[in-house]
Amino acid sequence: MKHDRKSSSRLGGLFHRRFVPMRWAVGGLLIGLFVVGCDRAPSDFSAKTFRLDAALVAGARATVRDEYGRRIARLERQPGDPDLLASLATFYHANDFVAAAISAYDELRRRDPKNPDWPYRSALIYAQGSESQEALRELAVATALRPDFALAWWRTGALLSYTADKTAAAAAFQKALHADPQLAHAHVGLARLDLAIGNTEAACGELLRAIEIDPEFSTSYNLLAQAYRSLGRENEAREIERLPVSRHRHRDPIDPVVDTLREACFDVAQLRVAADMEFTSLHLERAIPLLERASRLEPDNAGVALALAKVYLADEQAEQAFPWLEKAIAKAPLFPEAHYVLAYERRRLGQGPAAIKAVTRGIDLNPDDASLRHLRGLCHVDTDEVAAAAADFAYAIELSPRNLTYLLALADIRWAAGLQDDAATLYARAADVAPLAVRPRLALAQLHLEKGELEKAHSWIVEAARVDPSSPEPNRMQAKYLVRLGMKQLHESQTAGAVDAFEMALQLRPDYLPALESLCLACLQADRSDEAISVLQRFIEANPKLAKPHYLLAVLRLEQGGSQDARDHLTAGVDLARESGDTATLSKIQNLQDSLAVAP
Repeated sequence: MKHDRKSSSRLGGLFHRRFVPMRWAVGGLLIGLFVVGCDRAPSDFSAKTFRLDAALVAGARATVRDEYGRRIARLERQPGDPDLLASLATFYHANDFVAAAISAYDELRRRDPKNPDWPYRSALIYAQGSESQEALRELAVATALRPDFALAWWRTGALLSYTADKTAAAAAFQKALHADPQLAHAHVGLARLDLAIGNTEAACGELLRAIEIDPEFSTSYNLLAQAYRSLGRENEAREIERLPVSRHRHRDPIDPVVDTLREACFDVAQLRVAADMEFTSLHLERAIPLLERASRLEPDNAGVALALAKVYLADEQAEQAFPWLEKAIAKAPLFPEAHYVLAYERRRLGQGPAAIKAVTRGIDLNPDDASLRHLRGLCHVDTDEVAAAAADFAYAIELSPRNLTYLLALADIRWAAGLQDDAATLYARAADVAPLAVRPRLALAQLHLEKGELEKAHSWIVEAARVDPSSPEPNRMQAKYLVRLGMKQLHESQTAGAVDAFEMALQLRPDYLPALESLCLACLQADRSDEAISVLQRFIEANPKLAKPHYLLAVLRLEQGGSQDARDHLTAGVDLARESGDTATLSKIQNLQDSLAVAP
């Protein structure tokens, strides 16, 4: 059997997915513990499996080597002890010594042939190594020994799903549900098979049952959205995709065997991978103990401290996270990410001075880190230190000239300072850097609108709509453009064209008050007050919570002599203005009411 120790660079840490997922969920469940490729060990290998073999652990971390020595020593004191044999076999499996693990499990099966755990564990190793036939063979032994072994049946179904024998896969999932009706993953397995043959309605039923059992299982939502879309139920599909849970990472069912393996793992890199998998599937309560264990094994590991801090932050335990961030910085002062996370969280909590202090400390140690410069710029924006913010954003751009976020930050500062040409140049650079970004294009459109350059503005609006047809923002900007265009036409006495522009703006944004006011003005200038009143009435029906249309309608009614109707609209407008906090409209209404009160 081949044995290939994975280096730490292949494993990565929390939030850094440097490992490659296997083709199905079993690969993830074993926390990246095992190498690909696992041939059956020679029959005489088990004889040395339970003796000290320094070469076996030569490339392992010190924590793994030390624990290996302790377990071997205990077994040497009590040769043949079944619990100690099982403990050593679990250690081999958990710490990536797969050849020794298979051999040890074979020996345990020889001594205890009725125990389904040993073939099940061997199946996990083979499945991780993409040796499906060997894994299925071992799972068949496990389920024969224990017919109600739900997880073994589920794994059997999952493996068979990738073969031509879909009927056997479905049968395995059914047996898993017979053994454990609350196993949501088996319902999802059946749904996948139904979707593959076009039995979409049945798939929806299975997925809804899975969601009922486990509302936090993201794969159920993703597949249900896919099923709804294939049935033409697009709105329901989009509604599901908007749910936060649909963006979580797939996870396997909780498996006591895997939990046991994790407890026997002394490789910090692998524990971090395990924690990452729990974190990205939002099992924070399972990620924290893994990282705490990793920290106990390697107290000086800054990466572990940072990962643990991030999990605490995700769990909204900032006060628990801050000591771990400080520890990460103390152990690795040149670790910019730790500085960044600490300063970012201080700022998020409104602790401005502490945030500035934290990010400045990070910059002093990492002067050429663009992300830290950008973050300090944001802190300066919070305190209205515009010049300092602009300097930090500009330096960040020097360090990373094609970063969209940095370009937009400096462009916004320039625009706010009235430097429209500088802002336009930066937005244009941002648009060039990000060919599919809507924001710089809409910013350029707004800038040109403000300068009265309507054709240029319109071209950028069209460009924004092209790069992201699903975004509502181009339509909103188009409504602004149409109002500006209509006002220009109105000033040029092109009343009919202005009315068309304002009406098109209201079609794009039915609640857009500037378009409504402009349309009313155009109608009045054309001596079409009845049409203006009709427009206002339709607007009020569509937007019953806005005060200003009532004020405008009251003014028109007064001009027509309908004082009582005007008073009714003013009364309604007062209530709505107070509810919405529209003090400007409230003031206008009250002034008009006062004038009506003293009128003869």
